[in-house]
Amino acid sequence: MITLDLHIHSWFSFDSLNDPEEIALAVRKKGLSGFAITDHNVFRVDFDSLQKKNPDLIIIPGIEIWTEIGDILIYFPWKIETVSHDAKEILENARGHGSIAVLAHPYMRRNEEYPDELIEMFDGIETYNSHNHVNHDRCIQLAKKFDKACFGGSDAHFLYEIGNGTTSAAIDRKNALDKDAFKEALLKTASPSSVKSSEISFYGSQLIKYARKLKILRQK
Repeated sequence: MITLDLHIHSWFSFDSLNDPEEIALAVRKKGLSGFAITDHNVFRVDFDSLQKKNPDLIIIPGIEIWTEIGDILIYFPWKIETVSHDAKEILENARGHGSIAVLAHPYMRRNEEYPDELIEMFDGIETYNSHNHVNHDRCIQLAKKFDKACFGGSDAHFLYEIGNGTTSAAIDRKNALDKDAFKEALLKTASPSSVKSSEISFYGSQLIKYARKLKILRQK
């Protein structure tokens, strides 16, 4: 059994200052098996180098892409050169490349229900997000309705938030970096959990975002 935080942002996101190396250190201190970095609309972390420097951790490459229906988490993404923001196109690409597509924090910025035909295309639903506790029950109902795997993540924009949301799965460390084996284990055995992050974290990430818009802070 492994336990991972599958939703963490680094300084390549517009609203975070987390150094990927410091993320790995924080994950280790929390006693987790590993993590995924899922930056907003960019794939710039050198995951191969990060994994070599941290052989004791399972490091999953990821990206979080905004679309017309909300954010989509993609694990083991294809070589993304130009990011599309069309949900159907992203989900078709994910399926075609064997990636894992998860609907991020449902209903956080959307009150209406999602199109059935698109939800059917997802591998899972992020039912446990430490910034989305208010919608927790509704997220679980959505996952049950469409028989989708449930995922959890902290959505950490600051190092202290890491581990506030996790996903456990029945697979060993050796096989977890095999995309197909990892995907099968998650879809069959994923067990998520989360604790609520403080509102200070949200406002802090917004301050970083606006500071970068005003060019007070430079984005990596």
